[in-house]
Amino acid sequence: MQILDSQIIEAEESLQITIAESKQFDQETDSHVSILNKTKQQVKELDSEAIVLGDEIKSLELQLKSLNDKQSRLNQEIAHRRKESEKISASVLSEKQLYERVLGLTIEPLDGAIAIRFTSLSAAEYYAELILDVNSPIYAIVSTRPHVSEHITAPALEVLNLSRDFASFLVSIRRILRDVYLSGN
Repeated sequence: MQILDSQIIEAEESLQITIAESKQFDQETDSHVSILNKTKQQVKELDSEAIVLGDEIKSLELQLKSLNDKQSRLNQEIAHRRKESEKISASVLSEKQLYERVLGLTIEPLDGAIAIRFTSLSAAEYYAELILDVNSPIYAIVSTRPHVSEHITAPALEVLNLSRDFASFLVSIRRILRDVYLSGN
C-alpha cells in the first residue's frame, strides 16, 4: 500500500504540475489571443486610416488638378492680356508717330508732364512748345512758348479734361499756337 500511496501522491503531483502547466498555457494562450485581437484591431484601424488617406489623396489630387487648370487658364489670360497690351502699345506708338508726322510735332515725357513741340508753324518761327502737367486727373498747361494767355488755351484744355481726346487737343493747340505766330503776338 505504500507503493500505491506513493504512486497516488506522484500521480497527484504530476496532475497538479499538469494543471499548473495547463493554467500557464491557458494564460499564455489568452495573452496571445489578446495580442492577436489587438493586432487585428490595429490592422482594422490602419485599414480605415488607409481608406481615409486614400480619399484624402484623391481629394488633394483633384484640388491639385483644379489648381493646375486654374493656373493654366490664368497663364493663358496673362498671355492674352500681354498680347493685347503689346497691340495697344504698338497702336499708341504708331498713333503718336502719325500725329508727330502729320501735325509736325514731337512728344517727350517729363517728370509728371509731357512736352509737346510743334515744328514748322510759320516761316518766322520754327517751333512752339507746350508743357502739359498730366500728374493729376485734371490736366493743366504749365507753360507755352511763345506765351499764350490762359483764356485762349482754356477751352481746348477743358475739352481734353472732359473727353480725354488727346488727338483733338493736339489739333486745337497747334491751331492756337499757329494763330499766335501768324498774328505776331
